[in-house]
Amino acid sequence: MFGTLKQFRLTDIFSEGDFQIKKNEKFSLTHYATSTIPNSICFVENVNFALKANRNDNISVIITTPELKDKIRPHKGLIISLNPKRLFFEIHNRLAEEYTFKNKEIQIATSAEIHPTAILKNGVIVGERTKIGAYSVIEEGSVIGNDVLIENHVNVGARGMHNTKIDGRFVSVKDLGNVVIGDRCEILSHAVIQKPYFYHSTSIGEETRISVFGNIAHGCSIGKRCLVAGHTVVAGYCTVGNDVWIGPNSTISHMIQIKDRVRIMLGSVVIEDVGESGSVSGNFAYNHIKNFKLFTRNKK
Repeated sequence: MFGTLKQFRLTDIFSEGDFQIKKNEKFSLTHYATSTIPNSICFVENVNFALKANRNDNISVIITTPELKDKIRPHKGLIISLNPKRLFFEIHNRLAEEYTFKNKEIQIATSAEIHPTAILKNGVIVGERTKIGAYSVIEEGSVIGNDVLIENHVNVGARGMHNTKIDGRFVSVKDLGNVVIGDRCEILSHAVIQKPYFYHSTSIGEETRISVFGNIAHGCSIGKRCLVAGHTVVAGYCTVGNDVWIGPNSTISHMIQIKDRVRIMLGSVVIEDVGESGSVSGNFAYNHIKNFKLFTRNKK
C-alpha cells in the first residue's frame, strides 16, 4: 500500500516522554503480538501476550510494564512504560501521519461502469467490467477486482469504530489499512466493508456474495465463494474460510476463525471458532443438530 516501509526508532518519534528505552531497536509498523508483518512494534500487559511476542520473529520491539520487563527476550527491542497501551497508540497515530498512500491516482478500467453519483477516493483501483451503483462510496486505497458488482449505497473502506479507552477516555485510532475485493464478487445495497486501523487489508475472496446491510468489520478475511446473508455482522479481525454460508441476522464475534464449508444458521451468535464443515445455530451458537434436538425436546 505504501511502497517501501520506513524504519523508526522510538527516539525518531518522541524526543522524550513517560517511558524508558532499554533497547532502542528499529520498527516499521504497529501491530498485535501475533503480527505477520516484519519489524512490528507491539505492547503487552500480561505474560501470555509477552510469550507470544517473544516467539514471533515479526515483532522487533515490545512495549511493556516494569513488572514484565524481565520476561522479554534480550534480542527484542524493549520499551518500559507505566501505560504501554497509551504509548502504543500514540506511536500508531504518529505513524499514520507519516504513512500515506503513494498512489493518489484513481485507476478505473475502461470497461468498468461507475454511476455518476458514486464517490471514489484517492488511490482507488477498479477492475474490468466492474459495476458500481448509485451513491456508493469507495474509500481511499480500496482495490476492487474484475467483474465485481457493487450495488447502491454501499460503503467500501468505511472507517470502523476505531477507538480505544485509555485512562477512562476514548482515544481515536487513525487508519493505516485498506479493503481488497476479489474478482466476481457481489456486494449488495447498503453493505459496509470496513478498513482496518493497522497496516493490513480487509479482504473479500473471489465470487463471494455479501447481501443487503451486511457489515464486514475491520481486518476481516472472508474466503472464496462465501454467502453472507442480509443484516449479518462479522466483527473485527475474523477469518472466514471458503464456501461458507452465514445466515441472515447472524453475528460473528471478533477474532473468530470459521473454517471451510461451515454453515451458520439464521440468527446465530457465534462466540467461538467453528471447525471445517461444521454447522452451528443459536444464541450462543453451537452444534446445529444438538441445538435442534434440544429445541424439539423443549417444544414437546
